[in-house]
Amino acid sequence: MEDELVALDVTREFLDSQAQSQFLTWLLNDVSGFAMFWLDKAGRIINWNQGAQRLTGISAGEITGHPLSDLFEICAVHQQKTLQLCLKIAARQDVYEEKKWWTRRDGSRFSAEILIMHIAQNGGGFLVMIWDISKNKRLASELNKHPGSSLLDD
Repeated sequence: MEDELVALDVTREFLDSQAQSQFLTWLLNDVSGFAMFWLDKAGRIINWNQGAQRLTGISAGEITGHPLSDLFEICAVHQQKTLQLCLKIAARQDVYEEKKWWTRRDGSRFSAEILIMHIAQNGGGFLVMIWDISKNKRLASELNKHPGSSLLDD
């Protein structure tokens, strides 16, 4: 009887793991509102979502397998910290956040919010999320110019 309970626990863990894997696959493949990609523990890009392609102008085939520093070079990221320092901070604190300017492959610039999360499971690595906050900055600026207006007026 005890053996059956152990098997049930393992099955439950497997199902939880499988559900998590399916959720992460959906998140990486189908969410396109922001760039999201995985890095292995050495900082190489191992997964690249449609949002990353849309935001940067770089396809998954061009960047997968390359170190994150290649992305920084292609996109002319105006950095305050080096990549290795960002990853070390994320590894130590489980998360690293920063706002910085990015230049897309086509030369257009945007203000970005960057979040790097350390993933300890399955050999380790990092989940990186980047989104364009330029529109939010423009809206905030407009609201400051017209204090009585509302975002709902449109």
